[in-house]
Amino acid sequence: MSRVAQLDSVVLDQEVDHLIWNIFQKDFKVSKYAEECQFLLRCLVFICGSKSVDGVNTTTYGSRLSGVYYLCRKRTLFVSNILIHYLYRKLSNLYFSSNNISERTLRLYRWISTLYGVLDLTTFLRFLLSDGNTKYLSLTNRLLGIVTSVDMLSPSSFYQDTVYAGLEYQNRQLLWNALLEVFNSTLMNSNKYLWDTRKKRDKPANETTCPECNGFPVNPYRSSCCRANYCYICGMKALAREHCTNCGNTKPAMQQVY
Repeated sequence: MSRVAQLDSVVLDQEVDHLIWNIFQKDFKVSKYAEECQFLLRCLVFICGSKSVDGVNTTTYGSRLSGVYYLCRKRTLFVSNILIHYLYRKLSNLYFSSNNISERTLRLYRWISTLYGVLDLTTFLRFLLSDGNTKYLSLTNRLLGIVTSVDMLSPSSFYQDTVYAGLEYQNRQLLWNALLEVFNSTLMNSNKYLWDTRKKRDKPANETTCPECNGFPVNPYRSSCCRANYCYICGMKALAREHCTNCGNTKPAMQQVY
C-alpha cells in the first residue's frame, strides 16, 4: 500500500502540472520559449503547492493527498522533481536540433540518456520487488538523499475516502444493474404485470389484416382462439409472449393457413 501511495503522489503532481500547462497553452498559445514557460509554471506550482515542515520534511500537493512526505529540504526536492527534468529536456533538444555539436557533448548526452534509461528500469524493478517499505522513490532520490515515507498509522483521510468512495460507487452500480435486470427479466415479461396488453378486444377477426402489424398476413397462421390470421413472424411473437393480440387469450395456438 505504501508503494502505491508513493506512485499516486507522483501521478497527482504530474496531473496538476499538465492541467495548468494545457490551460496556459490554450489561452496564450505559446510557440516560442515554450519549454521555459512550462518550466516557470512548474516552478510556480511547486512553490505554491509544496510545504516544508520544520525545515526537514517536505510535502507536495499529491503527497499530502496520498499521505506521503519527503525527508528532505524543499530546495532538494525542487532539484529532483523540477530542475533535473528541465535540464535533461534542454540537453535533448540541443542534441536533436543543432548540427554543430562537439564529440564531447554527444558523449555526454549519450551517457545521460543511458543513465536515465537505467534509472527508469531500476525504478520499475524496485516497484515489482518492493516489500512495501521502500525508502526511495527512484535512484535520483537516492543520489540526492531524498527519503520517501508514508504515514501508515494515520494516513491521509482524503486519500482513504477517495478509495472507499470509488468502491462504494461501484457497489451501487452493480446493485442498480442487478435490480434493472430483475425488473426487465421478471416483471416486464410477466403475464401478471402486462395487464394493459391483456385487455380483450371486441374487434372481430379479419382474414386479410394481421392484428399484430395491421398488414396483409404474409405466410399466414390462424389463431385457434379467435381465428385471426397472423403473419408468420407476428404469430411467433404472440406465441412467445402467450398473448393473442386480437382477443387477448393468454395461451393461443397457431395453425398454418393453406
